[in-house]
Amino acid sequence: MALGHPEMVLGIHINMFLALPPSPESSTEKFQRYQRMDYDTQELENLERTRWFAHNERGYQRVQETKNVTLGYALHDSPVGMLAWLVGKLKAWTHDYPWTKEELIHWTFIHYQGSPSAAMQIYKEAEAVLNEDRNSMLGRYISQPVGCSVFPKELWLYPRDWMGETCNIQFWKQHRSGGHFIAWERPEVLVADVAEFFDKEGPSKQVATTLGRMME
Repeated sequence: MALGHPEMVLGIHINMFLALPPSPESSTEKFQRYQRMDYDTQELENLERTRWFAHNERGYQRVQETKNVTLGYALHDSPVGMLAWLVGKLKAWTHDYPWTKEELIHWTFIHYQGSPSAAMQIYKEAEAVLNEDRNSMLGRYISQPVGCSVFPKELWLYPRDWMGETCNIQFWKQHRSGGHFIAWERPEVLVADVAEFFDKEGPSKQVATTLGRMME
């Protein structure tokens, strides 16, 4: 939304993001740091998590990008198959979250009843956009204030240096626990970060001020 309709976006808070390594043209210092892998322990662990996900967990993504309807028929035909398709992701992409059987069934039926293919369509559409223009997401700078909450078991994790090449970071918080489904795992933590980011005395106070005027 910020890239396609920037005039309609005041600020952004995200907990998963994509970024490219710094280039020598944009920042010699950041590029040299990248070449040396001169990052702190947490940043290196984050990059290792990203490498793990890219090499071991992305098979589902290619299937959903290219054969989402076919897979949807198969999963809709078998609720147990739908459960199996989701459970591995729910467990691998969270941070030791104690999933109950009821929660796993709940998540399965959210996707099952709404049509498995529909939930996968976003993957196909996003891939089509990237194939048409590889710079559509990462090649343009987001100038609006951006807040980032970083959780160690997220899927894509990059140093702040990298993210700073892509957007205007005004808030950055690295957490010690949490994963891809943080809004389910630890909603109170995510809510606190969003509130801090948008607080009128916070890093994006200009956004809070503008929102206040709009609501008057």
